[in-house]
Amino acid sequence: MKKRLYALTVTLLLLLMTAGCTENIQLIQTDSGASGESKKPDPIPIPPDAELIEVTPAPQAETERRLVYLILPTESGLSLREKEIITETLGASDIDVEVRLHGYEPEVQSQIFLEACEAEADLILCDNADPDSTALDVAAAYEAEVPVILMNRGMMSIGSASGQLVTDRFSCMGKLIEVFAKREEGYSRYALLCDRSDLADSDSADSFREMLFTYPDIICLVDEDVSGQDGEQMKETVRKILAENPYIQAFVCANADETQAVCEVLSEENISRTVICLDGNEDRVYELCRSGDVYATIVKPAEAIAEKACEEVIHFFEHGSTGENEFRYFAGVIVTVDDIAAADQAGEESPEVPEEPQEEPAGTPEPTPGTDNTEPAGTESAPQENEGQMREDMTGFDPAPDASSLQPAAP
Repeated sequence: MKKRLYALTVTLLLLLMTAGCTENIQLIQTDSGASGESKKPDPIPIPPDAELIEVTPAPQAETERRLVYLILPTESGLSLREKEIITETLGASDIDVEVRLHGYEPEVQSQIFLEACEAEADLILCDNADPDSTALDVAAAYEAEVPVILMNRGMMSIGSASGQLVTDRFSCMGKLIEVFAKREEGYSRYALLCDRSDLADSDSADSFREMLFTYPDIICLVDEDVSGQDGEQMKETVRKILAENPYIQAFVCANADETQAVCEVLSEENISRTVICLDGNEDRVYELCRSGDVYATIVKPAEAIAEKACEEVIHFFEHGSTGENEFRYFAGVIVTVDDIAAADQAGEESPEVPEEPQEEPAGTPEPTPGTDNTEPAGTESAPQENEGQMREDMTGFDPAPDASSLQPAAP
């Protein structure tokens, strides 16, 4: 009997629970609708005299533009081409470029570096005036937390510059000798002018003379050290060389100062000689070549360096570094008077064909000579009018030193 009552009680409880669940389901269905979607609330009535206020979204903050100081020697020759490429490329990337000129004056360059630091420039690009003073300028910028990328000329100091894009003159010295030998038709007596206190100039002069060993009929009659001489003193030295060596047919100059002194004396004396410059990175040498006073020289590959500089600037702003070895070397470009004339006629600024930069091991501050240059050497110009007569006058005359002096220096 008790069991039946217990079973009946349980049955009644189950019936009551089932009835409650059914009522809840009906309430939910009634509130949500048959489809199960939420019932939309009635819209809030707006009084007819209510004032509507237009909400203007807050303006987006403009991205801060970067500021780059571009420091160049001049705005002529190949430096002008550097300026055009860099300002156009960086400007297209919303980077402001302030162009300043140092005119190859280290003091002026130092003042521009100071100005850039005070203006809180984001980066300095510099085709520098002098490696020694530039090292001090770069160190000051490093202390001010302004990164620097050097172009064309490097410096011995390692680590303070974010990048150094350096012209390697040694890699195309052999090609320059071929151009010179072709111009002289394999026979010449020349004078070499060099400031021996400048290590780079001295090395290039020695390299040129030693590599000429393959042309035994091209002989250096005078190897003149012009250390410490100013422009007028160099001109007096040139006059003395011409007076004492009337059969000199060519001048080979290690830098721009010596080249300009030679060209001025030859112009004043109305004398025609072949002039070669081993370092035509200064824009005045390029202009002397354009005017015909200099026959051939080695210049910076301005387009290749400028384009790479832009890449490194943009990479630095995006990633905080140039992403490259600090030193990047670019083979120098040989230009002749004929190359420049052809480029001018075509409406171009330089006859160069940009090359891929050459990577060097980290921490190597100097270019390694020996790499062949693939740049075109240009077309040989017509011989000077007095060359044939000069060679006839020199028949039987050979003031060359003994054969031992033609051998390359012992390592």
